[in-house]
Amino acid sequence: MSKTDFQFHILGLGAIGGLWYQALFKKGLSVSVWPSNNRKLPEHIEFKSLDKQISKVPVVTSKKVPLEEKDVLLVCVKSYQLSTALESSQLTATEGSKVILFQNGMGHAHCAKDYFSKSRLMVAVSTQGAYRKDQQWIHAGTGQTTIGDALNAQNFNDIPQLLATLNEALPTTQWTNNIQPAQWKKLVINAVINPLTALYECRNGELLTQPAYREHMHSLINELAPLLLRCCPQLQELDLVHLVSQVAQQTQLNVSSMLQDKVAHRPLELESITGFLLQAAKQENLTLPLHSAIYEQLSSLKN
Repeated sequence: MSKTDFQFHILGLGAIGGLWYQALFKKGLSVSVWPSNNRKLPEHIEFKSLDKQISKVPVVTSKKVPLEEKDVLLVCVKSYQLSTALESSQLTATEGSKVILFQNGMGHAHCAKDYFSKSRLMVAVSTQGAYRKDQQWIHAGTGQTTIGDALNAQNFNDIPQLLATLNEALPTTQWTNNIQPAQWKKLVINAVINPLTALYECRNGELLTQPAYREHMHSLINELAPLLLRCCPQLQELDLVHLVSQVAQQTQLNVSSMLQDKVAHRPLELESITGFLLQAAKQENLTLPLHSAIYEQLSSLKN
């Protein structure tokens, strides 16, 4: 299958959904936005690129069912929206269709698998920086997207061509035969930076410059060591304090997605991030009192 044969569909026109939509559209590929939750979609998105260039990209909508072999669905809704979005969209899929999940945290593949039992279900871990401000989609920082099978792989010969097509549209996009280490690595970063910035209502970089915040950050990271040893021992080779600090430094002026949601009185992506960690710890007969405390503090907020 050549790159022009793929038909891409975006479910969830948030920051990441808009980033991928405009990237695929500008490459001349067949791409459309799948309406969800009966929300009215804009006629176009205004996109600001890394070099500050602004462009307007028309929004093409489609609700093609069932998804077929040439169809690729990028699911970009928030983790807490996933089940409702999939159910309300009335998605069905035939053998050979491809679905890529872009949610923060972990555990969402098990939610999606019932809807896509015949599809090649994949998970993407992305470090692309993007956010929405009013009616503008902004690419804030370059990164990479790592994609791997969510569950048991099926032998579809067109996966290499799909990855090449995605990488051409939005570099760097790469494949891994084991997505879990990448998921756990990003989960650790998200479970420290996102809740702390939401709790203290600060930009990412202040976690390094404010001594009390920095100490809290280090404590959260260190508390995860016994859990990671059991669930993802590959990460034991990394200096996680350095890793998280490096991300906070590189994104020092950024407002985390969880803080943005808190300020906008939207639900927080706690369950798939901190909630997942707490459940994983419980299964291993471990406790995470510091993560549990911040989970309780943020859960008590009225969204």
